[in-house]
Formats: sequence, C-alpha cells, structure tokens
Amino acid sequence: LTKRMLAASAAMDYGAAAKYRDKLSAIEAVLGKSALVLPSDEDADLFGIAEDELAAAVQHFVIRGGRVRGVRALTIEKEIDISSGELVEQALARGKGLILLTLHQGSFEGVGIPFSIDHVITGVYKPQKGAFESLSRQGRTRYKGRLVPAVGGTVRQKAVESLAREEIVYILPDQDPPRGRGEFVPFFGHPAHTATLTSKLIQESGAPALFFVGERLPNGRGFIMHVLAPDEGHDSPDLQTSLQAINRSIERCVQLCPDQYWWGYKRFRRQPEGAPDFYAGC
Repeated sequence: LTKRMLAASAAMDYGAAAKYRDKLSAIEAVLGKSALVLPSDEDADLFGIAEDELAAAVQHFVIRGGRVRGVRALTIEKEIDISSGELVEQALARGKGLILLTLHQGSFEGVGIPFSIDHVITGVYKPQKGAFESLSRQGRTRYKGRLVPAVGGTVRQKAVESLAREEIVYILPDQDPPRGRGEFVPFFGHPAHTATLTSKLIQESGAPALFFVGERLPNGRGFIMHVLAPDEGHDSPDLQTSLQAINRSIERCVQLCPDQYWWGYKRFRRQPEGAPDFYAGC
C-alpha cells in the first residue's frame, strides 16, 4: 500500500494516493490495538497514553482481582508546536524583515494569523465584494495584521517599506498574475505564468524568505505548521533562476500534503502564446 500510495502521488493521481493513505491509517490503527490477560488474583493499575501534536489522552484502568473495576479518562491539551519555528526567529534576527511565502494549500489563513500576534504582518490580498470584504479584513487584521490590495502599482513599494521597518510581508507566490507581471516557468513539468513580485522584492529589500504550509488535521483537530527554507537560487539576481527555485520550493510544499492543495485553482490558465488550452476538455 505504501508503494502504491507513493506511485500514485508521483503520477499526480492524488485521489488514489489519499485512498491508499486512509487504508494505511486504518491498518495502523488495527495493529495498534492490544489485549491484556491477567491472573485472577492480580491487582494492577494500567495506564494507556495516546498523543498527537495537539493533545494527549490518558486512560487509567483499575484492575482488582484480575478484573477491570474502573476506568478513568483524562485529556491534556498541549502547546502548539510550530514546526521549524526557529527558522522564523533566525530570519527576523537579520534585521531586514521577512518574506513569508505560502500557497493555495491546507489552511494558509489559519496558521498565518498566529504570526501577527507578536509581529506586524503586511499581507498582499485580493479585495472581495460586499460582506466578504469586511469579514476578510476583520479576520486578517485582528492582531497586528495589515492588508495591501493587490491592485495598482504600489504593492512592491509598500512591501519594501514594511520590510525596511523589519516587519513581515505575507505573499502567495502560486497565483496567476496579470500579464506583464509574470514569466512562464515550469511547475510540476508544465509552463506556469509565475509572478515576479517575490523575486524582485527579495532583490530590492535583501530580506530573507521562508515558505510555510498549514496542514489540516483530520476531524477538525487543528493544524500543523510546516516552515521550509526555499530552494537554492531563490535569491539569484537572474530572474528565471529565482523563479525556477521558487516554483521548486512550491512543489516541495505541495508534496507535504498533496490532497490539500487547491487543484481547482487554475494555475495553468495562462499559457505561452500558441500553446493549447491546458484545461480544454476538463
């Protein structure tokens, strides 16, 4: 099953990969069960402990005369452990701000907002219509978050100013930008119209960049934040080299939990002149 899951993922058949993953989880759950047989005169206190990233569950079995006379359960909340969170503090310690890069995957809002509790974050976003705009701004600015609409020609300048104040700038580099603001670079082997904003911002500000992914846990149990250093070459002055490294970094992020990537987002909507419509027949 593991081999089939990996093969399906490599073939980008993420629906099949998710099914194999669920089967593996079910098998592991069955294998994890155990039974206990004690002599009829045995007295014992048996503790079972299960834990994940968010909590620990403790079961206390009171055994008297070889029989279970009582069961006590306790759940202990754990502090959220932000994976590789040290990378963020190390990057900020350089004194040039930080460019946080995420993508259309998992819950990028759910794990991005906690950064704004302790740090000023300027997020580049697409304005919404009606009540959604008010709700969007309210949620994203509840702490120290600020928003810059992704319209007009002032986005980069405002981002540079925020980084000069040693703040964090929050960008989704896997969006399809307007023509004239992107170049075609391979993404999972296909040409993708890739925004040049991130590469130019890195060059102009000298700020470090990090990728992060908010992986959703099953059954609404919360999130795991993965923080990754970008691929070598992301800060190259050569634009194509930088864009290729950024897209390779995005691919690594997708592969952490491919079933949570927003494949419905038309990343290949724009294609080089003369190329066929990528989504024709879908």
